[in-house]
Amino acid sequence: MSAARGPAVRAVRAARWEPDRAVREELRRRLRARRRVDDPLARRWRLGTGTAVLDELLLAWERFDEEALAARFDAFEQLDVVFDDAVVRVLHLRGESSDATPIVLTHGWPSTVLELTALAAQLAHPARHGAADAPSFHVVVPALPGFPLSGAPPALREYTGARIADRWVELMAALGYGRFAASGGDIGARVSAWLGARHPERLLGVHLSANALWPSLAGAVGLAPAERAWIEAHEKWTRDEGAYMHLQQTKPLSLAHGLADSPAGLAAWLVEKWHGWGDRTRDVLERFAVDELLGGLTLYWSTNRAATSMLPYAAYDLPPGARPWGGDVTVPASFYLAPHEIGGIPPRSYAERQYTIDRWTELPRGGHFLAVEEPDLLAADIRASFSETTTLR
Repeated sequence: MSAARGPAVRAVRAARWEPDRAVREELRRRLRARRRVDDPLARRWRLGTGTAVLDELLLAWERFDEEALAARFDAFEQLDVVFDDAVVRVLHLRGESSDATPIVLTHGWPSTVLELTALAAQLAHPARHGAADAPSFHVVVPALPGFPLSGAPPALREYTGARIADRWVELMAALGYGRFAASGGDIGARVSAWLGARHPERLLGVHLSANALWPSLAGAVGLAPAERAWIEAHEKWTRDEGAYMHLQQTKPLSLAHGLADSPAGLAAWLVEKWHGWGDRTRDVLERFAVDELLGGLTLYWSTNRAATSMLPYAAYDLPPGARPWGGDVTVPASFYLAPHEIGGIPPRSYAERQYTIDRWTELPRGGHFLAVEEPDLLAADIRASFSETTTLR
């Protein structure tokens, strides 16, 4: 049993996200005053977010319906969990059955809690989504510290996956959940893995994307060709696409000043990640609903959270490290793998060098933003994982 403790919870209070007319008008003013980038090569994505695709997105942003966004949140109980050092906003949806399993879903960057709303609804109310015989969940979706809707702790260590995991344990207890399941992708996968490593007495199991894996194993011997190929593919992706990560690990504030001042700059920086990390068989504005992208952008802009949302990168290498060693995760561990995830699907043998794996699912489609891309597939795998793995150990 871990002795790790997060900051203390002082209160839980009702909350609500509401559009702010003054912020909205200022956003429109800045969008209309934008200075366009000269783009003689007219590439939509090859060199980053092209001017033409940004024109299209920003025109839609001027017309975006913020009341519809508020209505999406109103389908949930919205709570502020007040810690010693910051407030965490939570979307809470109770399951349709009295014996529903509590689960915490954790998002990543550049996502927000909005990304997980469709998945949460399927998990809490399966009968409403064509799965009447499926188990239901009491779903808790916290906004990561420093991300839209949550406050920003003043200590950098509070942005590590391990410390966020400690915080989530206190948060779930404050909501009345002693034991619970955890699922997440990107930063959320690392937080969920740390939950399993540091708080096994509280966890029913963890459900993880490939981001819970160390992408390279220093000094590993006897790697199979498929394992080496996946490591090489991941390293190539880092060379080709990973400049953002190095910048956000080292000098995030230099970038953040521009993102906080320019909605066009914010949109260009974030939407390029949605294009590059999702299923790239289609353009981002075909793959994702425009209102989904604009909802996330609106939350980042209206809360001015671009700067602090990058702090998990600045804290990436702080003790105890970005990820736990999988062998320290003693609760049931399930993995879900999408073909268009960053680096693609790793060989199971590679993951087994790090984790004892109870369930391994290679999905037929989807990418990094699976809760938006394929919520049906992800919901089905979560249901199957926690109906199977909780009886295995």
